[in-house]
Amino acid sequence: TSWLDWHFNRIYNFSEFLKINGYFSNLGFSIWTKCINCDLNLQNWENKIYLSTNAFSYLQYILINEFLGSSNLKFLGNFLDKIVIVFSGFLISEIYIILSKFKNIFIRSFTAIVIFIFFITNPWTYKMMIASWPVIYFILFFLLSFYFFLTKKKFFGFVFLFIAGLFDHQSSAGLLVFYSLILLFAYYKKNSS
Repeated sequence: TSWLDWHFNRIYNFSEFLKINGYFSNLGFSIWTKCINCDLNLQNWENKIYLSTNAFSYLQYILINEFLGSSNLKFLGNFLDKIVIVFSGFLISEIYIILSKFKNIFIRSFTAIVIFIFFITNPWTYKMMIASWPVIYFILFFLLSFYFFLTKKKFFGFVFLFIAGLFDHQSSAGLLVFYSLILLFAYYKKNSS
């Protein structure tokens, strides 16, 4: 599986718009359109309605397009997405092994392999392989932060949690609310005892 053509056109237009008009123009926001061979000069897009997103969410594709060219963007961008997906699956399995209560290493390892296979083969992951979603980068860095917190490396945990938040603002806002509720509940329970 690889990126669908319309998705590649969106990623290409996104990075080319910034390349042509300046990476810090429009406060780092770029167009998100699937038109083919469209004129990406800023004056042609003023006063028009188009989807937009921030440059950080697609920084990896912008860098590939800038340094390796658009001819490599489709292959390398899709390959990078697959590496991130597989590494996220490994992290989920490793976190399971750390948190597992099973003493038997065979049961722990077998269950971790099953978790990895379920993650890699589910339809949600397939959709990310044919059209990249920034949420997989959020998941990767969130899992890295979780892993570092479990291994008592808080500094790296906070760094990767911050990077995860840069990739997907909505997910990080949801996590902030969730963890705030947990802290409030723990504070309330401690004071009521």
